[in-house]
Amino acid sequence: MLPFLTRFKKQSNANGSVKRQHSSTLKIPLDEWEFLAHILRNGYPLEVALDFLELPSETIKQRLKQGYKVSDALFCDGQGSFYEHVRFFVKLLPLEDAIIQSVQLSAAFENIKSTLKKSAVYPCVLLLSAFVLLFFFTNAIIPTMMQTFSDMNDFKTLSLLVQLVRSICLLFVFLLVLMGIALLYLYSHKPLLLRLLMKYPIKPVKEYLSYRFATYILQLQRCGISTQQMMCYFDTLAKQQLFSMYMKRLNQLLSEGNELYQSLMQLECFTSRFLQIFPIGMASNRLDDFLEGYQKQQLHQWQKQLKKVSIWIQLIAYSFVGLVVFLVYQIMLVPLGMLENM
Repeated sequence: MLPFLTRFKKQSNANGSVKRQHSSTLKIPLDEWEFLAHILRNGYPLEVALDFLELPSETIKQRLKQGYKVSDALFCDGQGSFYEHVRFFVKLLPLEDAIIQSVQLSAAFENIKSTLKKSAVYPCVLLLSAFVLLFFFTNAIIPTMMQTFSDMNDFKTLSLLVQLVRSICLLFVFLLVLMGIALLYLYSHKPLLLRLLMKYPIKPVKEYLSYRFATYILQLQRCGISTQQMMCYFDTLAKQQLFSMYMKRLNQLLSEGNELYQSLMQLECFTSRFLQIFPIGMASNRLDDFLEGYQKQQLHQWQKQLKKVSIWIQLIAYSFVGLVVFLVYQIMLVPLGMLENM
C-alpha cells in the first residue's frame, strides 16, 4: 500500500482533490503502466486507478462508457514496442499481468540500449571535439602564425606537415559525408537494407538477434506461452524489422514440420554460442537459467568490446590534441630562438 499512498500524496493538491494529467497515451513512461498494474493487483477498480496516474483518464473513461473493451480503451492509439507487447499479452493474461510482462519485455531492451549508449557517448564526443580542434587550428590558427614569423624562419618542413594534416582532415570529412549519404540512402530504402543484412548477416547483427530472441523466449516462457503462441506473438511485431523477417521465416520452417532447434540452425542468423546453449537448456529443462546466463555473458562481452573501442577512440582523440600542441610548439620556438640570440 505504501507506493499507492506515496503516489496519492504526490499528485494531490492543497484541497485534497486529485490532480489529473491529460497527456497523450503515446508518451506515457513504462513506470506509469507498471504502477497501474500494481494498483489493479491491489483490488482497485480501473476507473479509480486512472485518477492517480499520468494517463488521459477522461478520454479512457469516455471510451469505456462508449462500449470499448478495456484493452482497446487503454492501448488502441499507442505506438511503440510496449503497445505491441501488451496488445498480445492482454489476449492471454489478466490485464495487470499483461501490463507487467509488457513492461518487463520493453524495459529489457531499453536498458541494454541505454547501457550501450552511455558507454559510447563520451569517447565519440571526445573524438569529435578533438577533430574539430585539429581542423580549426590547421586551417586557421597555425597558417596565420606561420605567416607572422615567415620572415624570421623557414617553415618548409612544418608547412608540408600542416598540409598533410589538413589533407587528412578533409579526406576524413569527405568519408564522413559519403558514409552519411550511404546511411541515409539505405534508411530511405529500408527493404534493401534488410535484404542485405539477411543475405550477409555480420557478427554484430547475429549477436543482437540472438540476444533479442533469447529475451523474448525467456519472458514468454515465464508466462507459460506455448511455441505456437510464441509464433503468433512474433507475427504481431512490426513487419519492417530484421527480427520480424527472420521470425516469419522461422514460422514457415516450423509449419513445414521442422523442429525448433533445426529451424534455428537453418536460419543462420544466430551466434554459435547461442545455438550451443539453446539445445542444452531444452534437454535439461532449465532453458530459463541457460538463457539468463547467455544474456549476462553477451552483455558483458558487448561492454568489453565497447570499452576496447572506447580506448582506441580516446587514443586517436588525444593524438589529435597532441599534434596540435606539437605544431604550435614548433612555431613558438621561433621567437624563443630570437630571444636567445639577442
